[in-house]
Amino acid sequence: MPLVAADLPQTPGNRRGSEGLGFAGPGWKALVAGAASQRDLRVGAVFGGTAATAVHAALREAVVHVCGMPAQYLTVARQSGWVLAAIRMVIRLRLG
Repeated sequence: MPLVAADLPQTPGNRRGSEGLGFAGPGWKALVAGAASQRDLRVGAVFGGTAATAVHAALREAVVHVCGMPAQYLTVARQSGWVLAAIRMVIRLRLG
């Protein structure tokens, strides 16, 4: 997040912040905008309200991205099977 927030390019086609990053949807953009601080994003952290919604959305966007590209198309040469096995599971967010 700090590199994207500082508008440092992440890929050759990326010139500003989150532009052109496949995983960077509304949830990611909310995190970069400050919905949750970088220090809050740690194992075991508990979120509520806007931060919970942003973290949940960013994780959902990342899962969709990973399952749609690297997990689907990266394979080991001359072998069957994927490098990354990905199984999507649905978890409902409850606020309140």
